[in-house]
Amino acid sequence: MKRIILAVALLLAPLAAQDTATLDGEPAIRFMAGHGHLTTYCDGQIWITPTRLRFDGVTFPAHSFDFKRAEVGAFHSGHALGFDYIKVEGGGKTFRMGLYPDMARQFGDRYAFAERAWNDFQPAYAEVTRAEAQRHPPAGLIKASATGEGAVLEFPVIIGPGAVWFKSAKKVTLWEGAEADGSAYASMIGKVARGKLQVTAGHVKFVSAQAAGDPDLVLDSGKSEMRMNTGAGGYPRIIASFRSAGRMTLLLAEAGDGGTKFYDVTPLLRALGPEFPQMAAELLPKPVLVVAASPGAEIFVDGQRRGVTAADGTLRVTGLAGGEHPLRATLAGYQPWSSAVTLASGEEKRVEVALVAVPPPVVAPKPAGPAAFALKDVVAMLAGGISPKRVAALVQERGVDFPLDDAAEKQVRGAGGDAELLVVIAKSKK
Repeated sequence: MKRIILAVALLLAPLAAQDTATLDGEPAIRFMAGHGHLTTYCDGQIWITPTRLRFDGVTFPAHSFDFKRAEVGAFHSGHALGFDYIKVEGGGKTFRMGLYPDMARQFGDRYAFAERAWNDFQPAYAEVTRAEAQRHPPAGLIKASATGEGAVLEFPVIIGPGAVWFKSAKKVTLWEGAEADGSAYASMIGKVARGKLQVTAGHVKFVSAQAAGDPDLVLDSGKSEMRMNTGAGGYPRIIASFRSAGRMTLLLAEAGDGGTKFYDVTPLLRALGPEFPQMAAELLPKPVLVVAASPGAEIFVDGQRRGVTAADGTLRVTGLAGGEHPLRATLAGYQPWSSAVTLASGEEKRVEVALVAVPPPVVAPKPAGPAAFALKDVVAMLAGGISPKRVAALVQERGVDFPLDDAAEKQVRGAGGDAELLVVIAKSKK
């Protein structure tokens, strides 16, 4: 009987990928997985951390488990009746878990890898992290656009109510070999509809392609009303619950004449989660800023020097995200200029920078000295008893405002001036 139950469990098992995650603040490796009972099957995901082993069941949450490492008596790969599995002993029970194959088969024998992750967590975690960094969606798969309400990312999807499973090319759920890869996802089991999934910062909407035979499925929900049940990078399926639409399977896939093409669900996980703004910034067409100023002006955007305006006075700045950016221009002999510019995705905006020349420095006038002596002043100083020598010294400092003609010489001599003073007066006329 146990062999029959095991065979039923593994044949019913949908398929697996693994990625890194965080479980209660602890680094974790996540595997899409499931295990079976006599009449039920638990679909979900296994979490391996440095201290815990946890299974979150989606189809039957009551069959989930969460063990500390000390509570796990066994965790190793096994094989029976032509099927591979991970055997878990804990809490007085034994579970035989099927692991979904990752699409690119990045980790080889996924059961051996899971056992290695349990026995030596850190190297396995580093290996999965490196593999994640190499996952990139095909060019053009995701459409990005900017609207008045913000960025919109559009994904080709196939959606179905509940948990949509798969058949391999052999028309059976592919669990018979640890070497299984993306070929496991040949066709789907369950009712599905094809179309586009439009994701914004706060909303998720399915737009049906109205394909012949597809059911009329409606999904139009706020992200705050969505709860992610399962989803891991390297695998094409997400299961999420929506308050209005119930549980839905979201497959990143395109249907064509040659069959259905499934894709790694990693970008859809990012868009549905907190990384949406970053992802939208990466995919939206980048704006171009054209700065027009005097030739040779240095241009700074977001505090970074972006170059110097050319002979025609312009500089094209690329690689900017949409939004507001501080802009500054400097040029020797001109006052610094600064402002802010708001760019929309895909926009080319020209900003005219009117630099104002620095005014020349104002030279303060030289303070005026004492007024030059008039003839009467010289005569008065001599008549007042000031010696000709002292008067000569004062005349040298201040000068005189009169010419030394015969009449002036006569008055100076008559007041007591000598020849030396007369010479100084003659040289000091201003």
